[in-house]
Amino acid sequence: MANRTENGCTEIKFLNGVWVDKLYSFKPSYERCITDTFSSRVKVHDFQNQGDKAVEDINSWA
Repeated sequence: MANRTENGCTEIKFLNGVWVDKLYSFKPSYERCITDTFSSRVKVHDFQNQGDKAVEDINSWA
């Protein structure tokens, strides 16, 4: 997303998020990498049985 600031400069904002199905997991070292590198965290959802809720949560987050 890019916006113009009051002084005419362009401001760019980024969103970082990671979602994983509850059937899977990441190694703790990979989760730390996500947190440390991207200032994000892993969010777990039941994509198989509650896909609509996952879509709602992801869209409301963004």
